[in-house]
Amino acid sequence: MTFAQKFGVGCASLFSLVASNTVAQDQPFPTNRFFGFGMILTPLAAKWACGGDDGADLAHFNELIEQYPEDAESSGIQDALDEPSDLTIADLGRVLGGQGGELSEEQVELVCEAALPLSLGPLTDVGDSPNNEDFRATQQVAWNNFFRVVEGLGDDAK
Repeated sequence: MTFAQKFGVGCASLFSLVASNTVAQDQPFPTNRFFGFGMILTPLAAKWACGGDDGADLAHFNELIEQYPEDAESSGIQDALDEPSDLTIADLGRVLGGQGGELSEEQVELVCEAALPLSLGPLTDVGDSPNNEDFRATQQVAWNNFFRVVEGLGDDAK
């Protein structure tokens, strides 16, 4: 199974996952810290397919894996990260749920423009990314913009 097949989920649900992060932490039962990370990998994979640097994102994942090894093992996240990403720009439409599985050049440009600024740092509690309020606010805008662009892909096809 390819990376794109494994994590080709709708991006709109990622916002719900991120927004519910605090609520999930308050749950009285044990949860796997990597639950739902496939939804985070999809936008990041789009960033990487568009030529974005994966180094900082993978470093954050690796720090989380080191911090929570049991959760990482049971979730299979390491296996997903070990697979070479074969996601290409041509795959973006299929992975992001575009009409007919293909995106126009203009849509690809919009997706890449929205994906390139994404960072995993503000979504995690590890790493050396700037965790100041300005950086977090900038990333919230970037993630919201990415979702807006992806959700608008279907509108472009109408």
